Amino acid sequence: MAVNVEDLIKLKKRIEKAKLDQATAEGALQQCMKQLETEYGCKTLKQAQKKLEEMTEEHKKLEKGIKKAIEELEENYDF
Repeated sequence: MAVNVEDLIKLKKRIEKAKLDQATAEGALQQCMKQLETEYGCKTLKQAQKKLEEMTEEHKKLEKGIKKAIEELEENYDF
């Protein structure tokens, strides 16, 4: 089985593109991790997951408080 030059050139281009895509993905990941640390103080994905759970729980509590306040307003002011 003979390998021709055109096939080798195509393969080389695919390898170069894959390397570029990998570098781009790694850069994007680094940027995301930097943003997680800057905005939320999370250095790892595990820390980010824990922070997300905490924020979700806080959101639920705030939402419950808002609903309760709305109900009280409606009761007191006959909306």
